Parts: sequence; structure tokens; C-alpha cells
Amino acid sequence: MAFCPESAIVTNRRPGWLASRELVVPLPDVMSIRRLVQYRRSIRQFQKRPVPTDIIEEIMGIVRYAPTAMNLQEISWHVISSAQTRSAIVHQTVEWMRSLADDTGPVGSSTGALYTPFISRYDQGEDIITHQAPHLLISTSPEGRTPAYQDAVIATAYLDLIAPVYQLGTCWSGIMKRAADHSPDVLALLGLKEGYIPHTVMMIGYPRILPERIPDRKAASITWG
Repeated sequence: MAFCPESAIVTNRRPGWLASRELVVPLPDVMSIRRLVQYRRSIRQFQKRPVPTDIIEEIMGIVRYAPTAMNLQEISWHVISSAQTRSAIVHQTVEWMRSLADDTGPVGSSTGALYTPFISRYDQGEDIITHQAPHLLISTSPEGRTPAYQDAVIATAYLDLIAPVYQLGTCWSGIMKRAADHSPDVLALLGLKEGYIPHTVMMIGYPRILPERIPDRKAASITWG
């Protein structure tokens, strides 16, 4: 359907819908793409102003074109914009961390030692879990969909890359995802649709500071067969 110049091949996903031909325009040049990828940084200081709903919807209208296994397109998004809800999630996440205080397993597992800095700074009045981001974007899918997690990570990576084009900053919250996986109280506060589970959590908002330089990275590691 995407490649036929005469639209002779169609699907019945949406009756009457034809693949758009608007992509027959010059794509961004290599330098533009390189700068976009290199410029992207994780943002942990946000302005207090919210992102307009139409901007979030516009970004998601692009993200929906991220590839999915077998083109199932099962990823949906839940947006949390309430400061009160965010605060409750942060508090409950810290309480879950406290419950692990006596766990002395290896670093990298769900251990109290791993979470000590989060607990300590929270007790001092600092939120290093959501960094006061005005919005949390949570990728979800119906429970039991095997390829959904991989699809969600791909879609979230697209979101992460697209956001700077809208002068927005993002940061992945792996800690909140882990809390939701292991704490029913945290999961309940996310307010997801019944039967849906979270896969990724992304903070998003207008950055309070912007990167001035592009840091170095290790050279690409490539093997040839």
C-alpha cells in the first residue's frame, strides 16, 4: 500500500483511507539529523509552565508512526499533568524504597542501598524522581501483549528525539517504572485504564536550562561478519 503509485493496494483497517503521498518531499539532510541526535540531552530542570495539550497531541501524532511488532500498534499513552497526583506518586515511590531498606542484594537489583540517595534527598525536600516535571507520559498496553514492551521503548525513544524540535526537554524515569512494577500502591496512583500496564515513564516539559555543548561519546563499536 505504501509503495504502489496508483493506490491499487489498500487495507480495510480504516475504510476509505489511503496512504498519504506527502512523504514525496525532501527528507532532512544528514547534518540536520546528526545535530538533532547529538543535541538531545536528558533534562532534569523544568520550567513550571505546562505544555499545551495540542502540542502533546501533535507530538504523539508523530510518535504513532514508530515501528511496532507485526504492526500491531498496541501502545497507548497516559498523561499525568496534576501536580497533586505527581506528588502522591513521588511520595509512594519513596515509601516503596523505604520498604527495601534492609535488602542487601547486589547493586542493580531492587535494594535499599541503591535507593538511599533518592530517600535522603526526598527527606531534605528535593524531588529527584520526577524533578518537578509538569507532565509524566506513560506508555501502556493491554496486559499480556508479549512484544508490547519493546514497542513501547521504541516509541518512547521516538518521543525523546522529537521533543527538542518543540523546544521541550525529556528524561526517562526508570525508577518510577520499577516502582510501578513492584508496588501496587504506585501502580494505582498512575490511574491507568483497567487491564493496562505501564512500560515506560517519560518526564516532559520546557527546560529551565539548555545544553551549551555536545559532550563526547565513545566511538561506535562495530564488528563485521
